[in-house]
Amino acid sequence: MIVASPSSQIKSPAYLRLFISILFILTLCFKVNPLILFYYRFEVALLPIFLIIMGWGYQPERLLARVNLFLYTVFASLPLLLCFLLLASSFYIASFADLLKFRTSNRSSRLLNSS
Repeated sequence: MIVASPSSQIKSPAYLRLFISILFILTLCFKVNPLILFYYRFEVALLPIFLIIMGWGYQPERLLARVNLFLYTVFASLPLLLCFLLLASSFYIASFADLLKFRTSNRSSRLLNSS
């Protein structure tokens, strides 16, 4: 994204700091085990994206992008949170490791039942 940015924007230290913060937050996001912490950090990564849109976007596209970012959060991200909460309450799955154990135990039980 930085390479595709106009050279005038790259010279702005705030612009570069926001991009670096996105990289740092997403790196932290994918290095966690709890599902809720993954969700939280992924949503926090939207904050610098929102600031980049509002600070360096062009007027008509900036307003539309802000609306689209909000709609993404509501219609795509909220169901993911609900699925994580359902997994935690119904199946006691609170981390990626638990999810992997649950998946492998279901696979092995299906193999035993089919025999």
